[in-house]
This record gives sequence, C-alpha cells and structure tokens, in this order.
Amino acid sequence: MTKAVMLKWTDQGVQGIKNLITEINNFSYTNLEVLDLSDLHMGDEGCKLLADVFSQGWSLVNILQFYFSPPTLPRLHSIILYGNDIGKQGAAALLNAFRYLPQVELLGLEVLRGSGERV
Repeated sequence: MTKAVMLKWTDQGVQGIKNLITEINNFSYTNLEVLDLSDLHMGDEGCKLLADVFSQGWSLVNILQFYFSPPTLPRLHSIILYGNDIGKQGAAALLNAFRYLPQVELLGLEVLRGSGERV
C-alpha cells in the first residue's frame, strides 16, 4: 500500500509561488496527492503562474514526452487555495488550467469580490 503524500507550502506571495514552481520542476512528486497552498496571499499574479504550470504539461512537446516519462503530478487529487486574495482573473486562469488535470477532484478556492470581500 502506498502512503498518501501532502505538501503544505509556506513561502508567501508571488515569490513563494515561483519557489514552488522551481521545487516542482527540480524534484519528482509522483506520490503527491494533496497540495495545500492556503494563506499564501499569492493574488491573481500567483494564480496565473500556477495555472501556467498546471497547463504546460499538455504542450505538443510534453505530450510526446509523456510517452517516455510520467506526468509531473500524476496522483494529485486535491488543491487547497483558501486565503490567497484571489480575484476573478486568477480564478478564471486556475479553472481553465484544471482541465489539464482531470484527476483533481477537490479545489478549495475562495474568490474576492471587487470590494475585497470573500465569496
């Protein structure tokens, strides 16, 4: 039986997301099932960076590479994004990117209204 693996990232802001992207690109997280990015205050800019990572796996080059190596996060099924000051643009970018991660079953997300109020 394999163990479930959860990664709780704590580097905050856009730079924290850039650090996470570097981490994911440098190491294999084939057993990662839950990615907790709550309370990082990444905003829309950080969401767009994250969305790029989630959707880049399906470029034509990467599709061809898929046959020779496993996807970056094949077991990821839950992503927690509460407390990140995400607006409509960031949420839209993330939701568009998740079509490239069909195994994701849970997306914990709150979106700020124009007034800064959480929805």
